[in-house]
Amino acid sequence: MEWTEATINSYISGRIEESLSLEYKAAGALGKHDKCVTEITKDVSAFANSAGGIIIYGLREFSDKAQEHLPEKIDPVDRREFSKEWLEQILNTIQPRPKVIVHPVQLSSTAYHAVYVIEVPQSSTAHQARDHRYYKRFNFECRAMEDYEIRDVMRRRTHPVVKTEIRIVVGKVGLKNEVIWRVVNESDVMARYVYSIVDVPIKIGAHYIRFEDQSMVADEGFSFWRLRPSNNLGRPLFPRSDMIYHFQFKFIKRMSSYASGEEPRFRDVVMYKTYADEMPFVQGQCPVEEITTRLEFD
Repeated sequence: MEWTEATINSYISGRIEESLSLEYKAAGALGKHDKCVTEITKDVSAFANSAGGIIIYGLREFSDKAQEHLPEKIDPVDRREFSKEWLEQILNTIQPRPKVIVHPVQLSSTAYHAVYVIEVPQSSTAHQARDHRYYKRFNFECRAMEDYEIRDVMRRRTHPVVKTEIRIVVGKVGLKNEVIWRVVNESDVMARYVYSIVDVPIKIGAHYIRFEDQSMVADEGFSFWRLRPSNNLGRPLFPRSDMIYHFQFKFIKRMSSYASGEEPRFRDVVMYKTYADEMPFVQGQCPVEEITTRLEFD
């Protein structure tokens, strides 16, 4: 992603709220005294120890409670006083040093005004802040970690971290339609076995769908297609690599199982659960409308 002044302004106009993976800091959060420097290392290490995320220095939040955690305006950082190199030196005091990227965003106000965007990926080990403590993200803030939490983070080295992505591609009637399953190994540990359960609703939009060689399942009164992608051909998922499966389907007028006229119930979401080696399983759901790409043909 390219970080520009327009990108920063889109966070303001879009009223993008802070979250576990996003934090705004006014320019005053950068300072050269010990307390301020320690806070910087606490914030960055907490993101690395948690799920990763983005910290934007130079973006002020609203002060009133009703709009808490929403960005109000750009609060420029003076890069003559706080350079990218100075900030990177502070981050080097985190032990071990996390693999972060600092993006200086030039502002149009003056040549020395900037916003600093720090991208912090989830780490495969625990990181210690300048005060020799370990922190995590919790409810928009940093919290000291318990001993068992530190041990859990350090065990990330022993198993892969596999992320699941689902897309639905829809063409015109009679042309190819497919559900695309993609998994990415975001760790430095190889995944020998990867297996997912993907539940796709029996309707997309106003039309029923059918997969030729997949199972239709009913659970809790809801009907869905159950896909089971995996690396069952024996190809491991290597570190920092991905794997993709395509499941083709057709639109049909009516489900034959419901010829009686009874309308089946379905959830308008795709749900998944993914397993990989000793990794704790990861589950999630995606609204169909948000993950569907509709192709136009001549």
